[in-house]
Amino acid sequence: MRNSVLIADFLILSPAILAFTRVMKPEGSVWSLATFMLYPGLILIDNGHFQYNDISLGLFTLAVALILQSRELCASVAFVLALNYKQMELYHALPFFFYLLGLCFGQKNWFSTFLKLCKIGLAVIVTFGFIWWPFLQYPEQVVQVIHRIFPVNRGLFEDKVANFWCSLNVIYKLKAINQDTLVLISALVTLLTALPSNLALFWRPSKDQFILALFNTSMSFFLFSYHVHEKSILLVAFPALMAYKAIQGHRYSNFTLTWFLIVSTFSMWPLLLKDGLALATLALQGIFVAFAHYLGLLDFGAKNEGTTNLKRTSPKPLTNKDLIKGHVQDWTLWTLFNLSVIGYGTMMLASVYLLPPAKYPDLWPLVISVYSAGHFVVFWMYFLYCQFKAFQSIVTHEKKTN
Repeated sequence: MRNSVLIADFLILSPAILAFTRVMKPEGSVWSLATFMLYPGLILIDNGHFQYNDISLGLFTLAVALILQSRELCASVAFVLALNYKQMELYHALPFFFYLLGLCFGQKNWFSTFLKLCKIGLAVIVTFGFIWWPFLQYPEQVVQVIHRIFPVNRGLFEDKVANFWCSLNVIYKLKAINQDTLVLISALVTLLTALPSNLALFWRPSKDQFILALFNTSMSFFLFSYHVHEKSILLVAFPALMAYKAIQGHRYSNFTLTWFLIVSTFSMWPLLLKDGLALATLALQGIFVAFAHYLGLLDFGAKNEGTTNLKRTSPKPLTNKDLIKGHVQDWTLWTLFNLSVIGYGTMMLASVYLLPPAKYPDLWPLVISVYSAGHFVVFWMYFLYCQFKAFQSIVTHEKKTN
């Protein structure tokens, strides 16, 4: 069975990642492929915790690659396959919907809009119909399948997960609220927090914005949606791996993406420790950090791909004040990164060697979850800022050209 995971990696995930990297980064596709394949989170969950996320994430990655090649019909089919393989791909559904809708409404005339909309809609409906046909013949089975896809009765979150609700539960016990009310609140908060990113994508459907919207939307779902697993962070990690080239003009973008990926693996420590994967986690994390450092993904400035081609808008030379400000920002971010890693190291050691008080048996998993949730909120806000800067840049460019 473990070999079947490797076979899925070889047949589905690796070709999909290679297709994406050749479209997004044709000059360095081998290094990009290695960055994806060395991400510790997916290796540990699929090969240690034993899951088949590589199939759904592979189909999702293929869909994104097809979007970047402007092959929207094939992309729609690939994403529907990913969504029907694992319902968690709903984390990525809104950006696909709003991007494709934005392209449809961006056509030259209403007839072209209607025609493109019909083509994409037909591709989606036919693919859904083909997959669901065995169940559609027996309506009672459809109800049962939907019930199992959305296990509402299992609670707002399972175990300790690094999201908003689990952290809020420390202060206010959410079990006191009616379950139906919790479902409604969770759905509304998730949609409201995801909507700004997707509306920006709809109004200006660019490919870079699409990838940033994938990250921001999936982060909204992870932080605020109902019944989140700790391993669901993988659905945010893949858009983060895709975003290395998508974010232009931000000095700290690659560094912040790498920091997020490191934190995403550490956030699953309680689960990985329970599965006996402590040594494997530390080893794979070390390999990933070393590789990221080799590629310059933990550096600032010129080595950062997001700023390599960035030109200063002002002809004025940098003043001493500008240089000092830049050094202070660099030092502050590097210090915060090191404190973040030290904090994780301390909590991980404590979870292994220090028994929690009898009154609080889940102390260490809870502390790690809340600590990680704080990181994720900051990352989410930063990349929302990056997307709206990209949106503003597109609007400004359009005004200049018009």
